[in-house]
Amino acid sequence: MSNDGAQKQNSFPTFFSLDGNLTRRQFLYAGSALLTSRLLVGCGPEKQTFPPVKGTTSAERAVNAAKRFAGITLNVGWETGDQAQDPLRFSGPLWEKLTGIRINVVELGIPTDLFRRVMAEHQANTSTLDCTMLAPAWMPSLLEAGALEPLDEYVNHYMVPSDLNDFLPLYQSLGVWNGRRYGLFDDGDTLLIYYRRDLFEDLENQKDFAARFGHPLGDPRNYDWKQFIQAAQFFTDKFAPNLYGLAPFNKWLRWGWFQSLLRVNGGQFFDVATMKPGINAEPGRRTMANLSSMDRFMPPGAADVPEPSSLFAAYLSGKAAMASFWPPLGRWTEAYGEAHVGGIPKSLVTGKTGYALLPGGHTQMALGWLLAVLSHSRQKEAAYLFLQWLNSPEISLQRVMLPYTLRDPYRQSHIESPAYRKLWPAAPAYLDTLKNAADKAFLDLTIPGAPEYEEAFYQAASNIRLGTTVDAAMDQMAAAWEAITERYGRDHQRSAYEEFLKRQGATLPQSSSVTNKR
Repeated sequence: MSNDGAQKQNSFPTFFSLDGNLTRRQFLYAGSALLTSRLLVGCGPEKQTFPPVKGTTSAERAVNAAKRFAGITLNVGWETGDQAQDPLRFSGPLWEKLTGIRINVVELGIPTDLFRRVMAEHQANTSTLDCTMLAPAWMPSLLEAGALEPLDEYVNHYMVPSDLNDFLPLYQSLGVWNGRRYGLFDDGDTLLIYYRRDLFEDLENQKDFAARFGHPLGDPRNYDWKQFIQAAQFFTDKFAPNLYGLAPFNKWLRWGWFQSLLRVNGGQFFDVATMKPGINAEPGRRTMANLSSMDRFMPPGAADVPEPSSLFAAYLSGKAAMASFWPPLGRWTEAYGEAHVGGIPKSLVTGKTGYALLPGGHTQMALGWLLAVLSHSRQKEAAYLFLQWLNSPEISLQRVMLPYTLRDPYRQSHIESPAYRKLWPAAPAYLDTLKNAADKAFLDLTIPGAPEYEEAFYQAASNIRLGTTVDAAMDQMAAAWEAITERYGRDHQRSAYEEFLKRQGATLPQSSSVTNKR
């Protein structure tokens, strides 16, 4: 999850941008045979010799093995803002106390900047960063550049095997590409709908809605698209400007919603046989039109707001009937952590919020985070041990319960934790919804160039807000996707897309029957 708070970042150079013309692409395509072999085979060292493990848990084993590296400093790349408060205030100081290894947190900006800067650091071959957080969708692009270190030998030697099975099923494959592990999944970033139970349960609202639309207001947990948009319209028309049907969306939320609803609506990213874009076929056009229609039921100007602060202000102050965001909003509605997180207003809706998946009964694992060791690090083993300790069941549970940071439950042991379930009265319902979301979430498009395909979506959504028709914008987006595919190589992209489609969450399960009405 991204919270785009403006906090001071450590100095770190940027060498390219996604809209540059040559630098990155020359790097990616020079020696294409070599880069393809890196993607398939990996770029790790020869087989290593490790000391015997000491300890019964993965956390204990990591601490005991890391003590021999006492006195070194690990440079750890992290998202800027509230995400960084975990290693700055909790895990970094604790790791240094336990092992003598200092953690220097390098704040790399918002997600798009984080990707660019990790790639730039690798291209510069500075060995500045030892490890980082990164989105699973970026993994193929970083692998093609040779930026990620395979973790299989470390995991096989140091980790308690059952820890991998403790990940919720959707998340178990997200650090793996072409049979090799390059990351440990670390953040259950499923999108939810938060709704005001008191407004939906109000008898007068129910009566007025039924009189207008001819059917009950119903339960947002069971909504299809038509019911969702009617509810948003109803609350806006009845209460605006004091209350709107929806809190504002930022662009990352829109991309997550588009990806989920595209597949719920029967669409696909590409025709796997031809790798021609499928996003401008009827399901894609309908999905984009539906998303564009939501703007009418948000506060004026909401579509142009890039940061989530206006979303928090609208929902937590009681000025929106529904909001969509990552899991932290569920905690903040109950006033858990609001005093510790920057930019979060006092909640006026404590005890009034329900939790639901997106319309159609599915959702999106939007962004998410892996922990990865970078291939140019000179301290790979020490970096891995820090990440294993961070990611272990007992330490990760403490991290997802921190009131001042943004990590979200992703292990079965997190969902079942008695301590977490006691944090606020509705915490059990919240955790059960996160489990349901992980069972029914789609994955972000994960192929080489994923950030560039994503950027084309943002351009299309912006063009629609500026007056371009949905059909024209989707055709422009498809043309941009086609050009990206051509640059990376059609057969190359097809192979990666086929790998992506093998994963749980890549497509709508055939057993699912979804009708997402206009």
